[in-house]
Amino acid sequence: GWIYDSITRNQDSGSVSYRWTHGANDLYMGAGIMYFSIPYFLKAQVCVCLGSGGGYVPRLMTDATWELYEAHMYGEDEYGEVYVVDATNSVNGEVDWSGNFIPAIDRIFVDKDPKYNKYWFPKTGGSIFLYLNTTISPFDDIELRKAISMSIDRSLINKVAMYNYTEPAHQTALSGAFSKFRISDDLIVENWVAYSPEKAKRRIRELGYEKNSSGYWLDQSGNEIFIDIGIVSGWADWIRAGQIISKNLDEIGIRARIKTQDFGAWFNDLQTGNFSSAISWAEGGATPYPMYEGLMASKGIKPVGENAGTNWHRFGLVEIDSLVSKFERTSVEDEKQKILFRMQELFIQNAPAIPIFADPSWGVFSTKRFLNFPTEENPWAQISPNRTPENLFILTKVEPR
Repeated sequence: GWIYDSITRNQDSGSVSYRWTHGANDLYMGAGIMYFSIPYFLKAQVCVCLGSGGGYVPRLMTDATWELYEAHMYGEDEYGEVYVVDATNSVNGEVDWSGNFIPAIDRIFVDKDPKYNKYWFPKTGGSIFLYLNTTISPFDDIELRKAISMSIDRSLINKVAMYNYTEPAHQTALSGAFSKFRISDDLIVENWVAYSPEKAKRRIRELGYEKNSSGYWLDQSGNEIFIDIGIVSGWADWIRAGQIISKNLDEIGIRARIKTQDFGAWFNDLQTGNFSSAISWAEGGATPYPMYEGLMASKGIKPVGENAGTNWHRFGLVEIDSLVSKFERTSVEDEKQKILFRMQELFIQNAPAIPIFADPSWGVFSTKRFLNFPTEENPWAQISPNRTPENLFILTKVEPR
């Protein structure tokens, strides 16, 4: 009765968002019984919910702490508290810390409570990429991938899709703290991240591709080159970026459209190689080598249909495998830097994936109840709750106000 009324349905008799992801419906709590039972039997007075489950999980925790209060399990006049660390609801002031993109954040979030509402979007070191599936012709053509990259207006993406929170991708795909690892500009012999639509069209023509009567490029089999850009539904920044890319491609004669999917379907297609293109992140780490390994190591290639951990686009170079092995065995910093330089050269030569913009670490937080979050002035950790292991480190360092 009580649990059914307050947990599986809202007060207006509408369903609780995302309860189905926990196996719950109008009659059953599903895995929710666990989220209620754990704080209840531990007599927890403070619960920290990492991810809200659309509101279902913190509701269970809140109800458990209320039951404990009703049963006089806390001190006199003391209540249980539930803190939500999540990628949703930060705009309405319902969470203390979240890791989500918010458009026009100063107006939409900060101005609502400028004393406490804060944000910091540092660059993580890598980039967000457009991945072209290299198992599909003609995306296995290195020079065509470069031409596609030259058609992309990254400055417009940064301005319109990203609200100038970040910056257009560098030719090495390195940003932020990883800028110190970049090869010198005089060694960057190509620049296929610069917006050059006319040069892109000229290069495609020089590669031997021809257009049909509608003005669109044909592959070697005489079919129109067509690109579906896979993006997660609701990820507004990536969707807007995909729309700009689609328009850019159409302008040079390549048909394209965005394909939005829920996260599970999108990520499954990415891992199994069931896509023509997709926007996504790359591997992170203390240095750029995990990113380049994920983008170019042949040992990471899986047959289409099998899950690939990182090399979703199925591109590989044996030399990268060797460089990764050398990097992992040496402790000499100069040697590591030489290896990273060579990885960058191979990245520029082969265009395994197309960097779009520097990958930001989304950090939105309120200091109304907690202090000591990392900030631009005090950057002691990555701010996003989506970044491990820094997120756990931050939880041990923030302090109640």
